Amino acid sequence: MNEQELQEVKNIKAQYEDIEVSKLEKLKKLDQKVHRPSEVFAYVFGSLFTLILGVGMCLSMKVIFTSWDFGFYAGIIIGVIGLLGIGLNPILFKKIRANSKKKHQEEILQLSNEILSSNAAPETNK
Repeated sequence: MNEQELQEVKNIKAQYEDIEVSKLEKLKKLDQKVHRPSEVFAYVFGSLFTLILGVGMCLSMKVIFTSWDFGFYAGIIIGVIGLLGIGLNPILFKKIRANSKKKHQEEILQLSNEILSSNAAPETNK
């Protein structure tokens, strides 16, 4: 085997070896685990109700379903539902985030304290 092939084998082997994850990486992953569910919910929920609001606007302006006699009123009702959903989005986001923080709080604080205590520099008195 030549040097290039040996290096390729070493690279492949390194991909499958157990790599120890640092405490900081664990803390970052836990933080992402706290934030991601609320962010995904907010984007999906907000997008859905924005689309509902748009459909309501289109109905009320008779852009779609122009033959409906009650389209204007249906559009107003659907638009209000969309506005309510958009208004609820930040409230639900905060509740989901708070629940997620509460769920992982102990583990994050424990890991943070371990990192801080292991990196605390000894004080020198002059």
